[in-house]
Amino acid sequence: MYASDIDSHSLSFARRNVERNDLASRITIYHSSDKTALIPLNDLNVDRLDFVLCNPPFYSSLSEMTDANNAKSRPPSATCTGSENEMICPGGDIGFVSRILNESLQLRGKVQWYTSMLGKLSSVHALVAKLKENNIDNYAVTSLRAGKKTRRWAVGWSFDDFRPVSAVCRGKEVSAVALPLPTEDTIKVDGMSAEEVAKKLHVVMTGLDMEWHWHEANNSGVGSASGNVWSRSARRKRKRADMESQNDNVATRSSGEVSVHTLALMVRITVIDAQADVRWLRGHDALLFESFCGMLKRALREGNSARIGSQT
Repeated sequence: MYASDIDSHSLSFARRNVERNDLASRITIYHSSDKTALIPLNDLNVDRLDFVLCNPPFYSSLSEMTDANNAKSRPPSATCTGSENEMICPGGDIGFVSRILNESLQLRGKVQWYTSMLGKLSSVHALVAKLKENNIDNYAVTSLRAGKKTRRWAVGWSFDDFRPVSAVCRGKEVSAVALPLPTEDTIKVDGMSAEEVAKKLHVVMTGLDMEWHWHEANNSGVGSASGNVWSRSARRKRKRADMESQNDNVATRSSGEVSVHTLALMVRITVIDAQADVRWLRGHDALLFESFCGMLKRALREGNSARIGSQT
């Protein structure tokens, strides 16, 4: 890990903590400045980071900090003890994190996840709006509780297409408008056993022009697609290709051949009882994931109403 700060006093304590915990071989302390990039990969002599973690100054001025503290109902022991450079910067928390966002637009995938805490809910909405303005679709928002009353928020974003689970990217106590779309869906299929749902799922998936790996032992499979291969036009095209391959005696199916460069969607589907749990693993297009789940829901439930009626 690399830890940076602009304050010499804070850095001295940071070095002492690293040494006392025998972590000097794992944590590098870096003295940055106001003119240094917040994510100085070149200065650190590294090509890539797994994540960035930040606790930014919350306030844009001393008067803003004073007004915010006066508005709180709190005991004297809760008085803020942070130094001015820890608590105040131009633009407050959103101003500071916007600098990280601007740097991330240049670094992009050199950092897998950019994350920061925020002190105000209004800053969360402002940052999410900035992410959308820059077409960043893979992001996460959550809330943090420090004690019974104090609440903070955290926002993370990534240029990669690996999607976090909904419990991570859609935190509690956050307004829905700030949350990304879900990365999971549950399809309940009434009137069928888990074995029947699994069998029908496997038939549906092998009928699509997708790479599909089914693990019968745990009723789970992983599918990859290069685009919307379940639309009517895509299925007609697939049917024509299958007929031509039969006539020419040539196998043309693309199963197992979806390359990383053409990957648009990857999902894991697990059958538990009479339902299929769909987990979005990779991809940038939320509408494509929604479309896939809608197709799968219709396919799995097709004909079940008549079947249930005949059993009653």
